[in-house]
Amino acid sequence: MKLLIAAISIFILIAEGDCSTAFTPAESSSILAYAKAVMVEHLGGEPAPPPPDISKRKQLPCFVTFSINRKVVACFGSFVPRTQNLADEIRANVKMALKNDRRRSEEHTSELQSRITNS
Repeated sequence: MKLLIAAISIFILIAEGDCSTAFTPAESSSILAYAKAVMVEHLGGEPAPPPPDISKRKQLPCFVTFSINRKVVACFGSFVPRTQNLADEIRANVKMALKNDRRRSEEHTSELQSRITNS
């Protein structure tokens, strides 16, 4: 998985006006790790572990953006939450980014999958 993390970036933007719910660096890292694991799962890799507790406590909107070599290949999200909590929002947005973003091509999917299986 080290190769995957080095070559593929996932950015999560938590879209909320109230900054009082800011995450600690450790919480942010666990949420990002969960999003990466969900992406791997959706591309046919290992099942994602359970989401971090912090991501199940609050309903928050987010954007999930995938990039390969600093080029955005898929993104999906909203400024209004559509699910019950952040973990579910991340899972739904990963699925929609990989399925519906027109920038994502079969070539990108193949590259993502090969990096998963070769890591």
